[in-house]
Amino acid sequence: MSANTILCTTCFESIKPIVTYPLKITKTHEVPVFSIGPYQDPLRTLIKAKHYRQRKTSGELGHLLWNMTNLQYQNFDIIVPIPLHWTRYAWRWFNQSEEIAKVLSDKSNKPLVQLLARTKKTKFQTGLSRQERMQNIADVFVLKGDTDLYRNKHILLVDDVLTTGATLKSAVKVLRKNSPASISIAVVARVI
Repeated sequence: MSANTILCTTCFESIKPIVTYPLKITKTHEVPVFSIGPYQDPLRTLIKAKHYRQRKTSGELGHLLWNMTNLQYQNFDIIVPIPLHWTRYAWRWFNQSEEIAKVLSDKSNKPLVQLLARTKKTKFQTGLSRQERMQNIADVFVLKGDTDLYRNKHILLVDDVLTTGATLKSAVKVLRKNSPASISIAVVARVI
């Protein structure tokens, strides 16, 4: 590990890599989810640093995601972060998913595109049941910008964590309205 890393050698070595996971979006459609490891420490603690406005940690998570998965061998044209509602962005001062996506964009030389907007302020997903999460996140995303430019593109959708998949499923359903060639997902950690 380099001197600039946020993880000590012991913590880094404690991360257990996990395989790519197919997230079921509909009965007939799945998208691959690339992640570093399970949603447990040390990754969980690093992800939760966003609540304490630790922006640098988000960038470091992006480097870990690039270096510890096989994203660099995947076919994608654009990188789309999961957006925050403006009120949460104003409180936190940054979007963790966007900070992770910026690193992936730099590493891959692929553009980061704000193709999604979050139109509703939602409750935090933490502590909600699977059903409550689905209801909480329903109809919160819309396409934005010149979407015709991104039709038939391979999209890499980026978020920090996948627990039930409610947020990512909702975002994928909206992105599919623009007829992408494919969608893949990258998250730092996921519940297994």
